[in-house]
Amino acid sequence: PRLIDWRVRQGLLSTAGFRHFSYHDRRRQFEADLPALAEYSENVLVLTVNYRMLRMLFEAPVFRDTNAALGLPTHAPAYVVAEVFDLLFSPSPALHSEMASLRASLGHPQDGRFIAVHLRTGDVAWDPARHGKS
Repeated sequence: PRLIDWRVRQGLLSTAGFRHFSYHDRRRQFEADLPALAEYSENVLVLTVNYRMLRMLFEAPVFRDTNAALGLPTHAPAYVVAEVFDLLFSPSPALHSEMASLRASLGHPQDGRFIAVHLRTGDVAWDPARHGKS
């Protein structure tokens, strides 16, 4: 692959004609396959990975030269997942309005000075082995 495009337009079915590798919850296999993925000859390669694996696309030695040639960093930016999410997703007008109201009620905090907490409790019940619970 000669560039990274995070978008999947028209849903996942739009990628049906492309080679698709799924590494969801398979970090060790993804790590082991990075050299083969780096040699992939087609123009498009679709990967399904957990977001915590994205760092490897920047930091794996096998990608270092290609990343440099593309002007990409050789180490994942500190907040790469947050940056990608900002690029891919924008709030709907209704959510944007709610966020503006919340910010106003908090005295219009500056960007980077606002803390939000998201608690996930359902995963343990859904997938206890993955989360160290029995």
